[in-house]
Amino acid sequence: MLFLQNVYGKTIVVTRSLTDTAAETYGIPPIAGEFRWAKWISKDKILASYRFAAQRDGGRRRVDTTEGRLMIFDWQGKEIEDPIVYANNQSASTGSLFRRAHHVSQFQDEVIDFLEDDPEHILIQLDYQEALEPDVYKLNLESKRRERLISGRARVQNWVSDHNGVVRYGIGNRRNRSFDEAMTIAYFRKNGNEDFEPLFEYDELTENPPFNFSGFTADPAVIYISLTNEHRKKAYYTYNVDSEEIIEVVASSEDYDINSISIDDTGAVEYYTFVDDRDQIVRVGGLEKMLERTFEANFPGELIQILSRSNDDKVIALKVSSPTNPGSFYLLNLREGSMEPIAYNYAALDYEKLSPMTSVSYSARDGLEIPAYLSLPKNSDGKNLPMIIMPHGGPWWVRDSWRFDYWVQFLTTRGYAVLQMNFRGSSGYGYQFSELGYKEWGRKMLEDINDGAKWAVELGYADPDNMCIMGGSYGGYAALQAVVKDPGLYKCSISFAPITDLSDFMVDRRLYTDYRIYENYVVSDDWSFEEASPSENIDKYNIPILLAHGVVDRSVQVDQSRKFYQAMNDEGKEIKYIEFEYGNHFLSNEEYRIQFLTEVEQFLAKHLD
Repeated sequence: MLFLQNVYGKTIVVTRSLTDTAAETYGIPPIAGEFRWAKWISKDKILASYRFAAQRDGGRRRVDTTEGRLMIFDWQGKEIEDPIVYANNQSASTGSLFRRAHHVSQFQDEVIDFLEDDPEHILIQLDYQEALEPDVYKLNLESKRRERLISGRARVQNWVSDHNGVVRYGIGNRRNRSFDEAMTIAYFRKNGNEDFEPLFEYDELTENPPFNFSGFTADPAVIYISLTNEHRKKAYYTYNVDSEEIIEVVASSEDYDINSISIDDTGAVEYYTFVDDRDQIVRVGGLEKMLERTFEANFPGELIQILSRSNDDKVIALKVSSPTNPGSFYLLNLREGSMEPIAYNYAALDYEKLSPMTSVSYSARDGLEIPAYLSLPKNSDGKNLPMIIMPHGGPWWVRDSWRFDYWVQFLTTRGYAVLQMNFRGSSGYGYQFSELGYKEWGRKMLEDINDGAKWAVELGYADPDNMCIMGGSYGGYAALQAVVKDPGLYKCSISFAPITDLSDFMVDRRLYTDYRIYENYVVSDDWSFEEASPSENIDKYNIPILLAHGVVDRSVQVDQSRKFYQAMNDEGKEIKYIEFEYGNHFLSNEEYRIQFLTEVEQFLAKHLD
């Protein structure tokens, strides 16, 4: 058995025997950075992906990047190999960001197909010949030789294979030099003998996609697609490519987006997922329905995630979780009719102290209903409590859900109530709710957050003199800018990895292919970057601020926090700044998490009664 585990601040691969309890357990670190995934490719060999921070030549300056690589090793962590070999042995180098010919791929870990029936090979995409135009290769994991199956083409960045290992779909986008269009094009073919033909094309700045490809059925001419239904919610259908017609509904709801569907090796749907108050899985296959009965009998009210299965579906690894269960892992053996616990997240945690999470909602100032989650300290009366308002990150295509959140539970066990809101633009509630977030980054999203704080006061949950706002990424931005929007509402602010200068942030994003799409989402004629940037509103801060950022953050540059801190310090404002030398955007390192939460605890104890 293998699993990923955070050990001393590093995500490593852990292997152990399931049959010999006395056998040694092995911990295997990545060559660099953090493991992203790991998978058995034989009885004793493992293929794993790892990602790490690096820099490349961007022409006029060095550009910060995240790189992806593969490594092969045995279950004891020996015989380590890189299966990707370039000319002149360049497998570990990075090189130029924009060099065209014989480009050293930034992501050398984009496996398209593990080819379960051919364990010596995988299908992988690499933009070796032309940057951002990946070819598809059949890679021999033993000899490291690769055979090019599909030549890259302009605008295709992602290829998809069917359940027979045939590459049949590709999609990508392009931007022109003036950034006035963001064209997306998809290609499709019914089998490996046909040429690829355009499936659809549209400009993301001015058009919605006709549909989104979601998978292959057993019929070569029929695919699964998602698009907005008559209730403006995301739904799934089967679609005939030849006739260009929808055949039937696979999964649809009047109230919520269908998040995803799972397709088995025959092209049939196993289950689909959506989120109402909590994550829901609707199992439709015969085996899946049987599993659902087993899960309900053993873990009522919990979230169940199938992590992996044996080839015959008789042995299944499960994760069981909830807001009060950070993750318990089990091995379900259908051959023997047994269920064995195998691991626990936060094993030293006292689960009895954890707080349940309740779904609530409130009306924003313009009447829009805002879904939210309220967590109260266990055994409190739920009245007049010191409260932390915690907006989520993103904000695009992100939401909070009913699940374990270590920030939330850390706070509730210290006596603080926590309110997390899915402000307008959050995902899962349909196209209309998501669309309401367009161009509201610096205005109505923040108003929704502050209206939630006022709602908590009005209903008696929160002490109006003891509220702090805390968040990371966009939530970190909101933890600063919401204070500007409603002076006097909060007694303090805690901000992790925030955007503090929108103009600088958008300049940084010009290196990304989705820059024009992002700009179209953020920029508004109704408010300016200057009025919506914390760094341009230093004079409006009259409460203490705790600020933290990782130096190797590849989503929001650390300079966003450094410049804000300097400006606050120059004006004599009350602020404490913590910088994590090797920290990323997600506070993945255990040591940094402990340091950050220790600072949070001391900061709140000082500034909230």
